[in-house]
Amino acid sequence: MLLLLSHGQATVEKGFSINKKLEVENMKELSYVSQRLVCDYINSTGDSIHNIKITNIMCIYVSNARQKYVKYLEDQKLLSSQNKKRRLTSDEIQELKNKKRCLEKEIKALIRSADEFAEKAEENNDVTSICKSNSLGRSAKAKEENLLEITNAIEDLEKKIG
Repeated sequence: MLLLLSHGQATVEKGFSINKKLEVENMKELSYVSQRLVCDYINSTGDSIHNIKITNIMCIYVSNARQKYVKYLEDQKLLSSQNKKRRLTSDEIQELKNKKRCLEKEIKALIRSADEFAEKAEENNDVTSICKSNSLGRSAKAKEENLLEITNAIEDLEKKIG
């Protein structure tokens, strides 16, 4: 019974030793897969690498593979630059949103202070408090205009991102 056990791990371990022979520093997974396909094909034909005839069709495949690889690299570069632009735009939007929140808080505080000075002026018939109230109101209006500009800028950037 002991002699009937399967030695099924031999092919897996052979694959590991082939991978170790192919291994190069900083090789990507796709390169490993491609090299393994070539090695497996050569092993399946039963010939050695020196007995393989290089035909015109093989040369065409190699040329096409190189063109596809260059196109792949260009696409990756394009995607990388698009992602970088998108990330920068997202960061800019976040920064504008933070400025918007700060401006909103400042506007609320200015309006509250202006209202307090207006109430104080009514109670005490104080002209100075009216002037302060009006000044704070004008500052709040100027900040509201800045807030509107920031809001429009955020909307434009969000449209740009898509």
